[in-house]
Amino acid sequence: METLLIILAILFILPILAGWFFRRKIVVVESKTINSPPDVLYKKVQDLTSWQEWSAWSTHNDPALAVNFGDRQQGRGAVLEWKGSKMGKGKLEITGAKPNKELVIDSGFHTNRFKVQHQLLFSPNDTGCHLIWKATVTTKYSSVARLLGRLFMRNLRRDIQIGLQLLAQIA
Repeated sequence: METLLIILAILFILPILAGWFFRRKIVVVESKTINSPPDVLYKKVQDLTSWQEWSAWSTHNDPALAVNFGDRQQGRGAVLEWKGSKMGKGKLEITGAKPNKELVIDSGFHTNRFKVQHQLLFSPNDTGCHLIWKATVTTKYSSVARLLGRLFMRNLRRDIQIGLQLLAQIA
């Protein structure tokens, strides 16, 4: 019995201790060439009312999702807040915008346990636009948050890939 308790204690404590060795910031980069001019693609992405059409963070992923917008729905200062059964509660805001070139979007998931800064770069090419989506996740200081951040990253990468695929389909 005593051996079993020691094994359970180690299995519980080991992941918590391991979390301290993970970085608080994690970066994911995905890209896709989309058959659409940068100005058309930029216009679609910077309009938060169109996110339901192409983002994985929409009713595609959580049918119970409720979305509210701030005073602005497009460009710098535009805000989108959501609450859903699967996606929880969160908020995103466009904090930087260089028309047809770059969007910077700050978001917080799960009561800001995970903060993500998204940088979307639009580059014209022969077939339309090469879109680079860089997401930088910052977790809280606790080892548990850092450990959970690694699990969160797998979902974030998948969601970014879904978003890029949906953008390619509608653009």
